[in-house]
Amino acid sequence: MIINESDLASYLFMTWSSKKRFRIPDFQRPYVWDEQIVEDFRKDLVDLENNISFLWSLIFLNNQNWKYDIVDWQQRIMTITIILSALRNYAKTIWEHWHTHLISSIQARIAQVDNLWNSWDYYLECWENTNKFFVENILDSNADMNHYDWPRVLKKETSKWNIKRNYKYIYEIIWEAINWQLDDNKAQYIDNILQNLDKYKIVYIEVDSDEEAYTAFEIVNARWQELWNIDLLKNLFFKLAAADGNKKPMVEKWSKIEDNISNASMTKVNLESYLKHFWHARYWKSRILSTRRLFKEFKNEIESEKWRYDSFSDEMLEDSLLYEWFTNPMAFEFLSHNKYNKQVQDYLYSLKNFWITQAYILFLMLFRYKDSIWEKNVRNIIRSVASFHFSYSAISKLQWNKVEKLYWRYAEEFIIAVESESQDNFNEIYWWFKSKLLSLFPKEWEFKDNFIELRYKSNNKDLLRYCLREYEKIIKWGYGESIPDFTNTNIEHIIAQKNNWFDEQMHHWIWNLMLLSEKLNSKCGNKELSEKLPFYKESEFEMVGDVVDTIASNNGSRNDEDINSRKKHIADSLYDYSKKIIQSQ
Repeated sequence: MIINESDLASYLFMTWSSKKRFRIPDFQRPYVWDEQIVEDFRKDLVDLENNISFLWSLIFLNNQNWKYDIVDWQQRIMTITIILSALRNYAKTIWEHWHTHLISSIQARIAQVDNLWNSWDYYLECWENTNKFFVENILDSNADMNHYDWPRVLKKETSKWNIKRNYKYIYEIIWEAINWQLDDNKAQYIDNILQNLDKYKIVYIEVDSDEEAYTAFEIVNARWQELWNIDLLKNLFFKLAAADGNKKPMVEKWSKIEDNISNASMTKVNLESYLKHFWHARYWKSRILSTRRLFKEFKNEIESEKWRYDSFSDEMLEDSLLYEWFTNPMAFEFLSHNKYNKQVQDYLYSLKNFWITQAYILFLMLFRYKDSIWEKNVRNIIRSVASFHFSYSAISKLQWNKVEKLYWRYAEEFIIAVESESQDNFNEIYWWFKSKLLSLFPKEWEFKDNFIELRYKSNNKDLLRYCLREYEKIIKWGYGESIPDFTNTNIEHIIAQKNNWFDEQMHHWIWNLMLLSEKLNSKCGNKELSEKLPFYKESEFEMVGDVVDTIASNNGSRNDEDINSRKKHIADSLYDYSKKIIQSQ
């Protein structure tokens, strides 16, 4: 192991004589720095005199093939390169011929160049699925992404997405800072940034083996566990796997874990939150852990026996797949009983649309032990949670932290009950769990005050559809378990939007909405109410029939009494129904 200090100019940018090239291995996490971190970094470069010129520790593995695998520092080296690319491309807008040396000087920090700025032998190679994009749009001296559209990138392509976003952000900041100045001043501004960048100090740690690299990473980051839990954990897995010659399978397994959690990203979870849910759902012997303690507990468990790291990673992979299922429940079968399975899918889908993830620790336990729990009980618990969060979170918007602690506690209690193999114990725990949910259930006024403000918007269509579906169940089936068929339905505005005051202000409120089949909804279009009534009469939904009857009794129109009555009935029905579901399960 070689540990030394240097500045970037001497070590990173002027490495061509020694032919050093750096590579970000595929197992490293994606490029995730956001605009705020990039902006703080850029400010330091502009005002180096008032900041500490230290860029943390660069740890890399010497592969003896002129390529050095970066173990720690990939976020910074990617950002530095993106900044250089933005500076180079802005320098191209300074047309005086004698400024061309500035462009070559910048590109020389990225690659070897000739007098025509042609580049080869780039100093940085990144992840295999990103490198071609990185070369063509950042490293290549001919890449100038300001004069044509970027290639289309999906947000789930994390590294590409952040490369594109951060480049555009940096270039815009540079443009705003100096575009109004004379060309000489623009060149001087860029040159000052380059000089500041060259002065930055690094401590580089060069190691000769995977195990040595992972050890160095853990030591260097030991005091930053609250920020580095996921990276420290991955590092520990790779260290133990490398010592056993098991590195490649571990890299593949970890990649699958990251992909599964990434696929669940629309539910607002990340690897850090997953780690907490996984630990407490699997190892309930530990109470709620602080972020600082979490990695220590993981490490103790993983190192408890020789091959524990391998089986432990299998457990993480298994539960990460459930996270993906929670995100896309309609694509997976959770239970063997078809009726219960469809209901569970529906409840999980609703929770996803409510942006509720706090219950995932409980669901991880339920589905891991589902073969030991009556399927009806699995369905009932998830149904109770969905009904609770409809009233508590989606409508009343109450604080979620109390509920999260409740799920952590009862995940443990349910595991104890299941492992005791006593259905009576399980039923007793379930009774107490429901009692706790009911004790937190919103007051009637909390629910109704928020519910009457509910209206049709682009970001809450799923919530409105849930409300109308549940309302249809109530008026058609009471509190039974039968579910009408809601496939191919749309949300219908009873009074269409017009130019008068009443329609402009009121037509999006929930009392003016109902469910209608796609076919009938299309026929209705924006017709007047009297023209839509014949189509309404064809609907099989009870809520539509009630509206038709009310309009008929009011001589073909709607009045304030009708509106207030429907608004109150929907609110009362949904509040009572949600609470009764928890009480009756």
